[in-house]
This record gives sequence, C-alpha cells and structure tokens, in this order.
Amino acid sequence: MHTRRSLFLLAHLISVLALAVTSCAPSAAPAPKPTTAPARAETAAPKPTGSSTPPAATPKPAADQPRYGGTLQLMEYADPPHLDIHQSTTMLLLQPLMPVYNGIVQYDPLDPQKVVGDLAEKWDISPDGKVYTFNLAKGVRWHDGKAFAAEDARFNLERMLDPKTRCPRIEYLRNIDKIEAPDTNTLKLTLKQPQNILPLLATGWILMLPPHIIQAKGDMKKDVLGTGPFRFKEYASGVLWRVEKNKDYYIKDRPYLDGIVTYILRDVASRMAAFRTGKIHLTMASSAAVTKSQVEAILKTNPDTVVHPWDPIAPNGIDINHKVKPWNDVRVRRAADLAIDRQQAIKVVGEGDGFVGSHFPYWGLSTEELVKRPGFGQSKDADRAEAKRLLAEAGYPNGFKTKMLIRTTPEYVKLAQFHQDQLRTVGIDAAIDQQDSSIVLRNETEGTFELLSRGNARALYDPAELGKKYLTGAHDAGTSGGLPGYSSPRYDELFAKQAAILDPAERKKVVHQMDELLLEESPAIWSMWRAASILGSPKVRNFKPGLGNYNNFRFQDVWLTP
Repeated sequence: MHTRRSLFLLAHLISVLALAVTSCAPSAAPAPKPTTAPARAETAAPKPTGSSTPPAATPKPAADQPRYGGTLQLMEYADPPHLDIHQSTTMLLLQPLMPVYNGIVQYDPLDPQKVVGDLAEKWDISPDGKVYTFNLAKGVRWHDGKAFAAEDARFNLERMLDPKTRCPRIEYLRNIDKIEAPDTNTLKLTLKQPQNILPLLATGWILMLPPHIIQAKGDMKKDVLGTGPFRFKEYASGVLWRVEKNKDYYIKDRPYLDGIVTYILRDVASRMAAFRTGKIHLTMASSAAVTKSQVEAILKTNPDTVVHPWDPIAPNGIDINHKVKPWNDVRVRRAADLAIDRQQAIKVVGEGDGFVGSHFPYWGLSTEELVKRPGFGQSKDADRAEAKRLLAEAGYPNGFKTKMLIRTTPEYVKLAQFHQDQLRTVGIDAAIDQQDSSIVLRNETEGTFELLSRGNARALYDPAELGKKYLTGAHDAGTSGGLPGYSSPRYDELFAKQAAILDPAERKKVVHQMDELLLEESPAIWSMWRAASILGSPKVRNFKPGLGNYNNFRFQDVWLTP
C-alpha cells in the first residue's frame, strides 16, 4: 500500500517529468474555465507509514452548476508585519491578498500538479531551454484602471532580482540573465543556463505588483492594488481582511464569489468554534493546520464536513543562528541534531501524522536510508551518548543555556516544548521566548535570535525551493528561512550545479550529495515533516488544496451553494 507521501511524491515526479518534456516545445495554457461542479468530497489519501489519517466525511457528489454570489469566509491566526508581498516571508500576508493579484503562470487550481497560464495565455521555450517567450493576455487592468503591460511584468521580475528589495524568492529567479518586453503583450526571459523555470514562476509568491505605485511610494508595505479577480476592500489589524469582486476582471465570467473575508482568530478554540458555527468555510490558516484530533472532534458535531487531506510541504524544526556562539560550532549543532527523536516528534507533535524526511524529500536521502543514520533511528541511547561526547569536546561537558524564539500560537508552543524537552536530554537548556508573530518575523529578518523553533513551509518540493535557505548570504539577501552566518562553498557549488540539470535522475544524484553535506553540518534541524488536513463546509465547491503552503489561494473558480 502506498503512503500519502509516496503518492504525493510520485505525482510530483510525474509533474517534473512532464514539465521537462514541455521545456523543448511550445506550450499553451489558457486560464481554467470549469463548466460543471466537481465532486464535493476529496478522496482520502492513504496514510503515511506508521501513522493514521483523520477519517474523512463522504458527502454525495454535487450535481449543481457553478453559481454567482456569496462571500467565502476564511481564517488566519495573526497579522503580517507589512503588505509588500515581494518582501514578505509569511502566509499571513499571502493568503488574504493572493486573490488581489496575478502571476505570469500558476499551478492549476483544479489540478495542482499542473502549471497553467495566469496572465500568460501561452508561451514558447527555445530548443536549448534558455529562452522563454510569454504571450500575455490583452485587456488586463490594474484595479485603479491603468492598463497592465509586459513592461510591468519586466519591472516586477527585476524588482525581485534586485538585492536591495531583499526578496525571499530571489533564488527562484537568479538564473535569469535578461528580461525584455519587446511589445505590450510579450515578455521574454533569457536564462544564463537551461532550466525548467516554470514550476518556480508558478509559485504563489511570484505575483505582479503595480510599478506606478512602487515608483511613487518606494514599496507596497502600506498599499494593496493588483489585477486579480478580487479588489482589496479592508484590513482591520487583529480582526479581518476583506476583498470584493473585481467586476472588470479580464476573465469575463470570473470570479463567482462576491467577496472573501479572512477573520484573524488567534486561538485554536476560536477557530474551531467559528468553523462549527459556519462563520468559517475553509480552515486555511497554514501555520494552524488542522490536526487529526481536531478533525475527529469536528466530524462528531459537523458530520457533513468535507475533509481535504493535504501535504503542506512543511518541515518542523529549529533554525540556527550561526553568528552566535556556541552554535557556530558544528559539534554543538550535531549534538542538538542527534538529540531529536524524530519518531517521537511524529507521535507527539503530529499526533501520528507526518514522516521522517531529509532536507530534500524525494530528491535526497529516502526515509529508509535516513533511519539507518545516527539521529534518525528508533533507538536514541547511542545518539545521545555521542551528542554528549561532542558537547564535551566542544567545551561544554555540562551542557549550556540558550534561548529559543517562537510564535505565541498554541501549535508553535507545543512544537517548541517538544524541542526543549529533546535538547535537555543532552544538557542543552533552551529557554522558550514566546513573541507575537510580527516580532518573530522581524527578529528572523534581522537575525536577532539564537534558535528559532518553527513550522517551516515550502512552495514546492523542487530543490531550488527547499535548498535556497542554506546558500551563503541567503539570510542577508532576505531569503525566506535563511540562516544567519551559515556558509558552505561546497554546498553553493552543488546547488548551482543541480539547477542546470534538466534530467531529474541526474539532478537527483547531485541533490543527494547536497543532502549528505547538510546532514553532516546540521545548519538547521528537521524534527519531522508535517501532514495535515483542511476542513471545508459542504457549501464550498470547486476547491482543491494547493501544492504545498503557498499556492491556490486566488479562489476565482470557487463558488458557494446557498
């Protein structure tokens, strides 16, 4: 029986192979225009090895057609530090504002493994895989009425590539050598070396912001204006976000909804109560993903709930500041890594859901290979004895005190307490420092932390996404999750090498070496990879969970029944 992870990764591999094939041929990608409603319930994914999947409700298939009207009601758990998506690392901003914006291409909302057009109607790829020519849709306008043009797309990509912007997605675009807008509706990208760049361009973060606003004000930290299916209406800090239907959207029959409201609900009890009473239609708060026990509790009171099994591409773990002693010593980092019981993490933190993974699931070491290595097996006695030896060798025979920064949400507190207990087994006393999400994000950006216990989130399993945080200077460049002070020239070399390889099998060989290197140096510690669920009201139609944490939040194809 396949596990949830193996099926997901198999689908991912098929997607990679399919995209690699299309890299040598022209591609057409019209925006999706469904005409009939899909089945209401998702098919439950098989459970990961050694875990259990929450029971899924099985409502009858819907036979109704798409309809207009209604307000989709979502939730998040905190406020973002600002409103500029190009300079943001948090889902707290992307989820409520993605409906306002468009990208060049996107992951298909109805087939999340497939890249389709967004503002691009079609594209051509040169035979050498280095030149991408996108034909952009006509009639697209910014929400203030100004016409969108290819020059706007060029501005956005160049802004994200500018080191001064500190865009966390700069590594997605680093291989672009030249960006041209030869006419109003044509965007041309010339790459330094062949690359299948479409999966990176399709991620939810690569969105088009208005150049005329940025040029006038310097950034978008206090402004929201896009070309998307919904217009920004209101943001009340600590309360809600509201967007309303863009009646002039370039896809004439979209969106179906009149609007979307995202309520900010800081505690678990409030979020679950809001879903039970119908105030919330989808539990989309990424860092507050619904656990197995919460699903079981909801199904007892709301048996018609639609349960969407979801892979958030989210490792739980500890980020390390390499500029702070003693964490700049690889022996100390290895000791901390050896202390973590991964199987216990799945049991305690994941409630039995999740998997033991490397830094590069699918591409790097398999779970079967990992569990044979120190730090990943079932028995911890030998691991922790070695950890104490390493600490003594590093000058800390009696351990030491440190501080671990976390967000104040219950999910993060639970994770941090687990990490704290695990580190204590080898003499590392990590005091927990709980702070509001905005403060944690600021400290992360500024590098003012020692340890950061976190539920990471990734846009896709591609090594360019999973591996960018370990690059030299990644933190200083603003890369999401970058580690202050970490540098490995060998890793940098391997990262650049794998990015130029189009053959997945050959690329995997290089990524395997990257994984081995990171496992030896422990620049960050992964305790487990999460599995989760999204709960949906039976009123919601045409919704599928996106690929990972950062896709499929535009909702232009979603509708509600009465």
